[in-house]
Amino acid sequence: MKEKHRKQALRRLHTTFDRIDAINQRLLEIEQTLKEIQPKRTGTITLYLSDCGKDCLGCPHATWELWRTRKMPKGSPFSPFFSVTVTNPLRRLKRTGDFEESFEQTRSIMQEALKLLEEKAGLVEAVSRLNRRAYSIET
Repeated sequence: MKEKHRKQALRRLHTTFDRIDAINQRLLEIEQTLKEIQPKRTGTITLYLSDCGKDCLGCPHATWELWRTRKMPKGSPFSPFFSVTVTNPLRRLKRTGDFEESFEQTRSIMQEALKLLEEKAGLVEAVSRLNRRAYSIET
């Protein structure tokens, strides 16, 4: 491979990593924004980002959590709130009651997050394929 082509390929790879970092940063912002704009009620959907603890290019991993409440005995030290993981948050998004005011903004932000997660998955898969190929050549 010519040096010129090698430098171009490395620049593109750096651009890919920079884009993944930018997506991760925006997802962190979206995670906070969703918590701020929605009422603290049953039916709230939040984006939860977590690291798997491995040397993983895909971290942070995203899950969508739908918040619910359960009846608790009076004076119980436990919180009545619990979350359920959902795969399609837009279908579970509440439009009425306390959520009417924030619905449009919440939906817009969720759509942006879903697009970013899809883009990130494609970038991570491409880099992972390159990484697996390079590893098989080394060994």
